[in-house]
Amino acid sequence: MEQEKILSMILSKLDNIEKDQKEMKKEQQKMNNRFDKLEQGQEVIKKDIKEIKSIQKTIQEFMLSTEKAIEKYEQDHIFIEKFKKVAGE
Repeated sequence: MEQEKILSMILSKLDNIEKDQKEMKKEQQKMNNRFDKLEQGQEVIKKDIKEIKSIQKTIQEFMLSTEKAIEKYEQDHIFIEKFKKVAGE
């Protein structure tokens, strides 16, 4: 009878160990899934940053060309005003 109790306790412990191992595997899988999602999110963020940098560069180029156009406009305006004075004399 005593041996049966011991055997029953051992089997019970083994069952508990198996259950714990299954739970640990489930938790590990959940963690792996979370990690995969984080990696995917990181890739999306990297892609977005590259796009933002490209857009920023385009905006900078636009601003520089606009600045040059304004300078050219100002020079042309000065020339036209001088030309008007000379033509008016």
